Amino acid sequence: MTRPLAALRGCHRDAPPPSDLSAAVVVCTRDRPDHLERCLRSLEGLDPTPTEVVVVDNAPTTGATKAVVGSFPAVTYVKEPRPGLSVARNTALAHTAADVVAFTDDDVTVHPRWLARLVAGFDKPGIDAVTGLVLANPEPSARPGERAGESRGTPGFSGGCGGWGQSGTSRFK
Repeated sequence: MTRPLAALRGCHRDAPPPSDLSAAVVVCTRDRPDHLERCLRSLEGLDPTPTEVVVVDNAPTTGATKAVVGSFPAVTYVKEPRPGLSVARNTALAHTAADVVAFTDDDVTVHPRWLARLVAGFDKPGIDAVTGLVLANPEPSARPGERAGESRGTPGFSGGCGGWGQSGTSRFK
């Protein structure tokens, strides 16, 4: 598929109604301060603003990540000396009290409505987890949430999300 976002055009014209659930965004990173800075800049544009943003510095070899996070006053820095993404994610969960925890990677720029659409997936009973489409951004000049050549298309995640879970149970509430 050469224009994956074109297939999503018209699926959802408006964002779902805002949720009353609190939401944290977590970024686990390891020695990639330039990527992390771009990611955090894109998180500043989220609408609505997350309840909290947590960066887990996983087995760092320098202080560069801490310095980057220090330039974002609303972001919480957590150092996790044990390597591994699962360790970093579990550490993040211990440092947030939000109803919903959204994980993204340090090399991602998010669409401004990414978090709103993700949280909206939890408005349905029995949903334990939701996920969305992630597309490569081959041109750094493309806006967050868009692929090069898709500037008028619907960003991938805003077209919807999928969820799964057991009826009546949720670890996030």
